[in-house]
Amino acid sequence: NVNISNNLTINTAGTLTVSGSVHFRTSTFTYTTGTVVTTGSTLNVGGTVSTAVLNLSGITWNNVTLASTTNIITITLTSNMDVNGTLTLGATTLALILNGFTINAGGSLTITPTTGRVIGTTNIIMDGTGTWSSSLTTGDFLNNLTFNTAGTVTISGAVNYNTGTITYTAGTMVTTGSTLVLFSSSSTLNTNGMSWNNITIQTNTHTLTINSLFLSILMKL
Repeated sequence: NVNISNNLTINTAGTLTVSGSVHFRTSTFTYTTGTVVTTGSTLNVGGTVSTAVLNLSGITWNNVTLASTTNIITITLTSNMDVNGTLTLGATTLALILNGFTINAGGSLTITPTTGRVIGTTNIIMDGTGTWSSSLTTGDFLNNLTFNTAGTVTISGAVNYNTGTITYTAGTMVTTGSTLVLFSSSSTLNTNGMSWNNITIQTNTHTLTINSLFLSILMKL
């Protein structure tokens, strides 16, 4: 795969089609104007580089993968980002730092680091129908997460979370068979209106702020 590392701007009076899997590594990717067709495509940002800046409000992406493979990667959003397919966030060993604005995830949210972490100030809003799933072992996910949808969000298997705030606003939530695993530090669950299945607290130094109905809480001290 060819990775674009130069600054890239979409500014056209015509139509641009994003085809297949495209890779953007570093520098700044900006959308100004034009019709952008993303059907069937995947935008991959990150890898082994240190920084990337995304200013892509106005485009509705299909699948988007933001990931760190070997280094600490910082991806900064300077406007909101819309993803209608699968949003994948990952850090294989160290960290993906995702800062700024909001990602509106209209499909599924997949967290893929095994031992790394996803961290930062970017808010993730699941506003469509999809699944929150994770392949984490000891890694964790720290960005604020909101469920605000007219559709259905399914939480699949064990999902690891740490420090930030999970908020439920609207939508049908399916949690059958799932476990929310809360790691060290502090977390806030502002999820009144939905019912969790299992919750596991991984440490005895965890501060948990609760506004929710829990079906089961498992303490690992």
